[in-house]
Amino acid sequence: MLQVRDIGSWKDIGAAVLISAIFSQFGMLIFFMTLPLYVLSARRNSRVVMTAALSVLAVNLLIDVWNMRAVTDTGLKWAVIVLDMMIPVLLTLGLFFVINIFPGMTGKRKLYKLFAATVFSVVISLPVFFILKNNQLFISAIEEQFTAMGSMFFNSENRNFETELMQTYFDGETFLEYLKGFYLRSIVFIYFTLLAGLTRMGDVLLARFSRRKLLNIRDFKLPEFLLWPFLISGALLAVEVFELFSFSYFSPVIWNVGFILLLLYGLQGLAIMRSLYVRFRIPPGLQLMTEFIFILLLFMPGVNYIVIIGIPLLGVSETWINLRKPMKEY
Repeated sequence: MLQVRDIGSWKDIGAAVLISAIFSQFGMLIFFMTLPLYVLSARRNSRVVMTAALSVLAVNLLIDVWNMRAVTDTGLKWAVIVLDMMIPVLLTLGLFFVINIFPGMTGKRKLYKLFAATVFSVVISLPVFFILKNNQLFISAIEEQFTAMGSMFFNSENRNFETELMQTYFDGETFLEYLKGFYLRSIVFIYFTLLAGLTRMGDVLLARFSRRKLLNIRDFKLPEFLLWPFLISGALLAVEVFELFSFSYFSPVIWNVGFILLLLYGLQGLAIMRSLYVRFRIPPGLQLMTEFIFILLLFMPGVNYIVIIGIPLLGVSETWINLRKPMKEY
């Protein structure tokens, strides 16, 4: 472990490790485990943050080993432990990119750091994926999990409107294939979104304590070179959606890239909307009502494309139309 001699630093490390470890052991709260480490990075140097991060990972590993002590098959035991450790490890590596622990990140835009962290996480995850894929007992256990998820929708004793609607489009086997396809087509996008969201939450917390200036969403602006990747990925997605051509193994790459860029241009579209609120002095109540209506539209099949496609296209339009004053870059 890295040497840290300051007593105050050890107190901060202890607090960060305790909170992070608690988050990591309570279901979906594991995605918040890097928040205390992010806040710690504003108070202490990289050595302190790395010590805290490695300590949290060590605690998670010990807990996973203890929980799997009853599993007799060594291969299955370590496959499950590796899979359980992937989330905290990848989130921690992403944090290291954002807070400049990785070399070459200092002075870079936060957006570029998020891109670099995402690409790096994918690269190091691929060997692990192929190793786990060759563990037949592990694959069987995962397929049983998918089957259990599918049974929730196809159990005759648990019929309601939602399950009947699902059964009109899928049978059991088709639904499992859909789940696997959805996972592959969105996992990198989900990681990028989590990392970006946690970074934003950390900035909000630090701004509360006056340790960091918070970038207003109205100032969010993407570099123009992202327009071409957005247009190309959108065209390729349209080709697959309309079943004109199948990109096979490259399909997950296209979908994940497309989702990430759609999200980013959606945020730019939202930034334009909020800047227009200020320019035209829209009352706060009307602003809130407008965004609430957009949220409701997201849950209306068919109509939700107005939001999913319309707001990102508003963001794209700023490439040619100056809809707001020059803004700071994120």
